[in-house]
Amino acid sequence: MPVLWQRKLLAVTLSLSIASPASGQLRRMQPELVFRTVGEFTEFGAMTVDVAGRILATQPGDRMVLLFSSTGKQLAKFGRAGSGPGEFATIGRVGTHEGGFWIDDPLLRRATLLSPTLRLINTASVPATIIGTAVRLSALGQGDTLILRARQVAGRGDGTTFYVLPRSGARPYVIGRLDPSPECEMSDSSSAGIVTATIYHCTRQFAEVSGNGTMVATVSFDRPGDSAYRVTLVRARGDTVFSSLVPFRPIAISSKMADSILGEHAASAPAPIAALIRKMKLPSTYPPVTQVLVSSDGTFWLASHSNGVTREWTRFSDAGHSVATVLLPENVRMFAATSNQMWGVERDGDGVPNLVSYRLR
Repeated sequence: MPVLWQRKLLAVTLSLSIASPASGQLRRMQPELVFRTVGEFTEFGAMTVDVAGRILATQPGDRMVLLFSSTGKQLAKFGRAGSGPGEFATIGRVGTHEGGFWIDDPLLRRATLLSPTLRLINTASVPATIIGTAVRLSALGQGDTLILRARQVAGRGDGTTFYVLPRSGARPYVIGRLDPSPECEMSDSSSAGIVTATIYHCTRQFAEVSGNGTMVATVSFDRPGDSAYRVTLVRARGDTVFSSLVPFRPIAISSKMADSILGEHAASAPAPIAALIRKMKLPSTYPPVTQVLVSSDGTFWLASHSNGVTREWTRFSDAGHSVATVLLPENVRMFAATSNQMWGVERDGDGVPNLVSYRLR
């Protein structure tokens, strides 16, 4: 099985349900813009949203996080470059923790815990026994920490392992694993050394955690070439909320479109990478899923391939049924969602990022 959960499965087994609307057609929701910030960022990395709708967003180059109100007004800033308390070598994921926030520093292998007003509380280090090149942290209740480990080996991920680190100092334990995605990178030698490029539109498996670390969502394929993917929602303690098969109709990538995609990317890439891109062979179909979002209340959204103007998002119920869809602009990348609101980043024609939020009706 691609997804291995090592604790009690409460809701459904890993092979029974086929996701479909509980009754009738999917509800088509309409987005209504709540706010759009302007001129607040020079760059953007990640974000999280707390229960009050406040947004913590990162500006990695400045080793800084910015806090915004539920209406998009900037409230506070925190952080600077360094290795001391309240400083960051890098800024990765962010999330919520006991009313406040946590900020992951992959290079220093630690998470910084902040109060609701961005006052420094503490730092939590990743144990040396957990090894990986991409370690992501999410805070759990009672001070435990959920750790996702994802390593890259020869261009192929060796999967994602879900750890829980007890506050008591006991040894970290594993609650589940997600098998690696198909080959999605290619490498070649050049005068500049070994160069690597990601294969565009490669079908990947996904593992995502809610901002407060209580929910883990995965998208996987039981077998290569399947016309259905599996969506699984698990509580961080290991209990399965649902696991469903979602059928999809593959959308072909024509040879003309493949040539256009590769030509466009090669034209803007440095020479060694451009040469590698020109050798690339794209998949025959677009990936059925391009992004996954899960909230602390179990709201689960999946994004499909963009048509160049809009991207369709599908929401699942806690029984694993697809129940609603919404079309959002293609130039907006979503980072957080509930059942009736989504938050993300919109880039203007110059690539400048702005926070946006949509209410869904």
